[in-house]
Amino acid sequence: MIFQPLRLASLCALALVLFSLPTFAVDDERVAQFRAANQGKIITVLGPIDAESAGITLPHEHFFLDLSLPFDDPDRWVRAGRRAPGGAEDRSVYDLELKLDNWAEVYRVLWRTKDPLVLDDFDLAVEEAGAFKAAGGATVIDVTSKGLGRDPERLALLARRSGLHIVMGTGWYREGWRPIDFNGMNVDELADDMVAEIVEGTGPDKIHAGVIGEIPAMDLATEPDSNDVKQLRAAARASVKTGAALTLHQWVGDGERLMKTLDILEAEGADLGRVIVGHVGGDAPDQLDILAAALARGVTLEFDLLGVAFLLAEKVSDTRGAADTVAALVKQGYSDQLLLSQDVCTKTQLKAYGGNGYDYVLTEVVPYLKGIGVTDEDVEKLLVANSARLFSIAP
Repeated sequence: MIFQPLRLASLCALALVLFSLPTFAVDDERVAQFRAANQGKIITVLGPIDAESAGITLPHEHFFLDLSLPFDDPDRWVRAGRRAPGGAEDRSVYDLELKLDNWAEVYRVLWRTKDPLVLDDFDLAVEEAGAFKAAGGATVIDVTSKGLGRDPERLALLARRSGLHIVMGTGWYREGWRPIDFNGMNVDELADDMVAEIVEGTGPDKIHAGVIGEIPAMDLATEPDSNDVKQLRAAARASVKTGAALTLHQWVGDGERLMKTLDILEAEGADLGRVIVGHVGGDAPDQLDILAAALARGVTLEFDLLGVAFLLAEKVSDTRGAADTVAALVKQGYSDQLLLSQDVCTKTQLKAYGGNGYDYVLTEVVPYLKGIGVTDEDVEKLLVANSARLFSIAP
């Protein structure tokens, strides 16, 4: 769903219509039937498949989404952690359209724009997805959260057109993209929403989600009633109930928020062996002790910023640092707990606009890893076996 600039009152009215949360719960008998029928299977937008047939998998991508914010709604910019715009200069930046000849100019101000933050071209999505399939890819986990323009019907159509298996996520994104009635929902109601989307499906075609997330834990507040904690607890309960994996939108940083996140999930009974910590990046060489502590708790680390354009001030997007850390962790025996992806979420990352696209892991990262000593057996775990295990429904 594409947000157009609206006055706050109009935006709230629109949010009430489009973002209302369901209030029903799936009964335990129905959930048990779902798990019995689907254990060991991966739930795609076209139905369950055997985990063994998933093949090479990208665990953290986006095909259709809208990360932009309305220009004249400063409250949402603040809640999203961005500087609210104002004035003619900010408007001109906001209205920039991405082209090949202004890529560098736009990239420097990316999070202040609109057009580059919207992926909504279906034919282009088919073309870009085709590059991944042509390189040997078979499955994509689309972790676009609700509130970011998630479109189950288009994902299903894309799966048919591209020949890829596509898994859809459930849950809500960060504060600036949550519905206005989110504050009034309790943990059980949010968990019921996730469970219903996995077990019963969503929308007129009842398309099923197959993974919980991406669940935000970047700006984690530890007050029991905060929205981030509330959704984390709900996600953990939904994972326990459905057997679906849980994937986090989480910067590692100094490790404090990450460990608090894992504590919260564990307190709700979540199996940390089915929790994926996203956005481990190029700053990983500085975080090896933290990463080792997280791995010791059983989580999977997802290096999903591979191929993102590197800015000197943002070490997290340094692909070589990330790849070297993957190789180091593999040599330490952690190949069963690592995943690779690109997190394509803006036009700047698409091949059509000069980016590296969805096949960068296969065409660039894997050859590099093999060149520095990662074995074919370990690469198979990173690309195939780990995803097959994680994204299948647990018994």
